[in-house]
Amino acid sequence: MKKGMAIIIISILLMVTTAGCGAKDNAKSTAVSLEKQNLTEVKKKLDKEFTDLLGPDRFSGYVFISKKGNVLLDKGYGKADFEKGTENTKQTKFDIASLTKQITAVAVMQLQEKKLLDVNDKIDKYLSSFPHGNEITIHQLLSHTSGLPEHSLQFDIRKFRPSNKNFGIEGSTENVTLAFAPGKGFQYSNTGYILLGYIIEKLSGKTLDVYFNENIFKPLSMANTGFKDENGQLNNLAIGYQSQNKDKAEKSWNFLNVGPVLGSSGLCSTIEDLILWDKALTEEKLISKESYNKIYTPNQSSYGYGWYSYKDSEGKRSYEHYGNASGYRSYILRAVDEDIRVIIASNYQNIPIGDMVGMVKDYIK
Repeated sequence: MKKGMAIIIISILLMVTTAGCGAKDNAKSTAVSLEKQNLTEVKKKLDKEFTDLLGPDRFSGYVFISKKGNVLLDKGYGKADFEKGTENTKQTKFDIASLTKQITAVAVMQLQEKKLLDVNDKIDKYLSSFPHGNEITIHQLLSHTSGLPEHSLQFDIRKFRPSNKNFGIEGSTENVTLAFAPGKGFQYSNTGYILLGYIIEKLSGKTLDVYFNENIFKPLSMANTGFKDENGQLNNLAIGYQSQNKDKAEKSWNFLNVGPVLGSSGLCSTIEDLILWDKALTEEKLISKESYNKIYTPNQSSYGYGWYSYKDSEGKRSYEHYGNASGYRSYILRAVDEDIRVIIASNYQNIPIGDMVGMVKDYIK
């Protein structure tokens, strides 16, 4: 009798346990199904935003968005060349403008790790004739706290390039005016990043394009990233337009007055290569973890080295940067704690990039 009762009790317990497991499995399956459904809806809505809701022909370029390994948008819009009808693809090159700065920052940190420079060095150690060079540090150039102007409109910055035949001799009388004492404010400065490019050239003995290619692009297999030639040409580069009216953009002031190879801007790349770049940053390739921490440490106005660096109220980190060139706009977001990536490249300069970014952030919260 006792033996029979024990068998009954064990049978009931097994039934209850099995039912419980089944309920858990069903709940898990339902949650996964809902998540997939939500992702599908988000994909459709994001595509519709870039296709329709921004207005007919308001956007031309390519968009890549992913969250936790799920690709939400990976699509080209408009045309790389409207006259020829060439599509914008993942392999189309765009001028990424100021996204160049994050690559320059990594190059500077590579040189620091080789003990060829220290970010606390004054820049006259490397650019001896630059006015105020004994006041400005490399750190201040990287963080836009040097006081230098956004563009070198009042002086000839080319005199400070190491390849200049009179390098180190001329330039000390150039009209370089600081907006504030170095370290005492923030002013976004392309001038500062051009000088960083010159410092890289001085210490490496290579032109900036060669240094980038040998030390960054080749190791990462970024075969489609580089500068335009002296005529502003580059194979497979999307035509840059001022607006949806298809008026072709003129060459930029920097291109005409400084040159195509710059530490501040001018690099051209593809969405495919920028995904490789993001992967390298995620895996902390090229430089040490310590150097990456320095790059992402926010200084004044939340600017690190080549990135705006933020933390939300929950301490979640995100890094972003915009690019604005003649005929092009670009944007990259790396919300690392939420595993979100957004890369936008456009061959329309006047797109409402701020509105686009705000819209995308609303969808991927």
